[in-house]
Amino acid sequence: LHPLPNAAANNARVYSAAMLLRERARRGLLLLLATSLAVYLVTAAAAQQPARAPETAARPCPAAVPDGMACVGGGRFVRGALDGLPDERPTATVFVDTFLMNMHEVTNAQYDRCIEAGYCNRPIPFRGYMRPRQPKVGVSWYDAAAYCAVVGERLPTEMEFERAAGGPNAT
Repeated sequence: LHPLPNAAANNARVYSAAMLLRERARRGLLLLLATSLAVYLVTAAAAQQPARAPETAARPCPAAVPDGMACVGGGRFVRGALDGLPDERPTATVFVDTFLMNMHEVTNAQYDRCIEAGYCNRPIPFRGYMRPRQPKVGVSWYDAAAYCAVVGERLPTEMEFERAAGGPNAT
């Protein structure tokens, strides 16, 4: 664990991760949940925290964040888009608690180690995305969730993903 020097540094990390998510989504490289083209992980510790009522303030970011992760501050935010696709409408103000999220997708090399250990299924090859350092693509939601369980993390919820993709100021 590495201590965060200050809140501004963490906001910069969250913003960088959010911009990466938005750019990949814009280029069509990121599909959520059902096809799990890119697997972002959330720490299992966040899943073990008791749920909070929407009226409750979000927890602060921890003093130490594991390397390669960013703290995404919780709170209320507007989810959805008035001019979006039918499944993005209507907008709604929702609450999500603070959580940690990996800043990079799971790579082919990382996922392949899980296959070799016998814990993960081999997906259908996805031409053009087979190099070891490229994001793992073409896995089902179930395979992505199984990988997360093996490494002690979980997939983000749809609300967590949308909150992270909105950046630190999207409240």
